[in-house]
Amino acid sequence: MKIAIIGSGNIATFFSKKFHQYRHEIVQIISLNIEHARELATHFNCAYASDINELKNDADVYLIAVKDDIISGIVEQMPFKNKIIIHTAGSVTLENLSSIASNVGSMWCMYSVNKNH
Repeated sequence: MKIAIIGSGNIATFFSKKFHQYRHEIVQIISLNIEHARELATHFNCAYASDINELKNDADVYLIAVKDDIISGIVEQMPFKNKIIIHTAGSVTLENLSSIASNVGSMWCMYSVNKNH
């Protein structure tokens, strides 16, 4: 499965490594901090960018792993519709994603996660 990651912090790094461990392909990292995006992308030899408008449309799944309060802004900027979208926020309902996709999900960590877990 091809996966694009939006975010480059602890949760994005944790899930990227887990997806990769189970043989999924990380195809792109998007982060407002281009250096963080580049650093994470080097682990997977994939594309990276700091602008959501540069998000590739060929991924099977898009994981949004950013702060809860900016998810809706990202969703509004996503350049295409009807992909599989997953977010990692505990305070954001799936209805927040229903405007851009019919296949949505949430993976919320009950415990603190850091990049080294």
